[in-house]
Amino acid sequence: MLINEAVLHILDKNSGNLLLSQAPLQLGDSFLIEYITKLVDKIKKGDPHIGQLAADEPLLGYLADEGISFLEKTQQLADKLFALIAPAEEIGPADYLFFTGTSDTGGTLFGMIRLDYSSKVTHFVDYEGEAVSNTILQNHAILPNATQKPSEAFIVDLSNGNYHL
Repeated sequence: MLINEAVLHILDKNSGNLLLSQAPLQLGDSFLIEYITKLVDKIKKGDPHIGQLAADEPLLGYLADEGISFLEKTQQLADKLFALIAPAEEIGPADYLFFTGTSDTGGTLFGMIRLDYSSKVTHFVDYEGEAVSNTILQNHAILPNATQKPSEAFIVDLSNGNYHL
């Protein structure tokens, strides 16, 4: 699979903020390509629900519409998604990674992957006057490792409507 475009939007329910990226991820970094590819592999090798969207399905038409930029589509989708999940107490905050790609068979893919937050502890170096003060902080917005299977994802082949959910 070849990743063509990707963007990360932050749907932070804890702070009540939807932070829409105004620029795509820079895919020149091999780490990002490898990260996205590994997540997609985990999704496909897991136990996904596989199906096919009808050719006249509005979502399929919207995602395939070349008159709307990838970035604009993802911003609109993230906005709608945030409106749905923000009031739901049982759904935690997360980042959503959107991407387009080309499958091994030449199909055009559109994907959305939920990246759940986890809490991790890290050190923090601060200064009190001229003295160094090391402390320990807990970060609540750590993204999952590429070896973890995402909790939710949707990947659709725009050429035929086949999807993994």
